[in-house]
Amino acid sequence: HKWLMTSLKGHSKRILDMDFSPNGKYLATTSEDESVIVWPVKEFTQKEHKCFRCNVDLSIYLKWSPDSKAFVLQKSIQNSIEVYKMNKKPDGGFEFTPALTFPAKHTTDIIGLGIASNGKFIATCSDKTDLIIWSLRGDVLARVDTYHNLTYCVRVSPCGRFVATSGF
Repeated sequence: HKWLMTSLKGHSKRILDMDFSPNGKYLATTSEDESVIVWPVKEFTQKEHKCFRCNVDLSIYLKWSPDSKAFVLQKSIQNSIEVYKMNKKPDGGFEFTPALTFPAKHTTDIIGLGIASNGKFIATCSDKTDLIIWSLRGDVLARVDTYHNLTYCVRVSPCGRFVATSGF
């Protein structure tokens, strides 16, 4: 198909989530192989694709920070959120460093992750009725009961004013 530009190969197991950086320069993927791969978008038209690997614990959800200098992961086994900074190396590559690990506050599995485009908060929800709004420092700003029997996902509006959950 004319829209298929390339196929990216790098993970050894199933990809669980992916997100384009807000500045449009990168695609990040997280996989069951316990890694995040950051792909420069400008390389998509090339035959060979440069990529940068970050080894992490099993992470199901991934979102870029609004400034495209960090990504936020939901760590499955710890059931917590972790922020990784992306620092440029002199050789043109990247070094990934864990910048902050949020405390585990959900009592059941985190099944949704969103970040406000204005960078003011992060939203997570569990598979029960728990929605937590976090500061970027990992402090709980609000805890909301969604009144769903089961919550399926959380989304933050592009303006950062609204948080929506879906469930049954």
